[in-house]
Amino acid sequence: MPAALRTARALLLAVPFAASACQTPWVEDGRAEDVVETNVVIRSEPSGAMIHFNGKRQDAAPIRIPVRYPHVTEQWARSSNFGASIREGTGVVGTILLLPIWIPASFVQYRETIKRHRYGGNVHVIRATFADRTEREETVTLDGEAEVTVTLVPPR
Repeated sequence: MPAALRTARALLLAVPFAASACQTPWVEDGRAEDVVETNVVIRSEPSGAMIHFNGKRQDAAPIRIPVRYPHVTEQWARSSNFGASIREGTGVVGTILLLPIWIPASFVQYRETIKRHRYGGNVHVIRATFADRTEREETVTLDGEAEVTVTLVPPR
């Protein structure tokens, strides 16, 4: 068998392998749990409105309430290759045209990682009762910030 024919045959066998060796599914690769604290600063216009935080009476605005809630950092990982990265942004025509580039690149593997942050108990209801007995309510979602400012104004 001539050398050119053996090379062509090896390449033909490598194409399906390279095309199929795209990426593995994302799997969780670790997690860390802790408690975060966000200072919720509540203001009212005009100031002095009585504040209720999650149904519990607080003080008159402006007020600063430290809120602690659970936080989980998940690390996810997968195995990928440069051929998959090249094909990811191309359509069918681009994939066909870039075939001579992405097939050899598919043999070069690397590890991808991402982090996801999940929070629990981070949705809170703030209600302000103004001097004229009108009320304004707002729901705030905390996502690990150091400080969040909420300004409540009476309804018009």
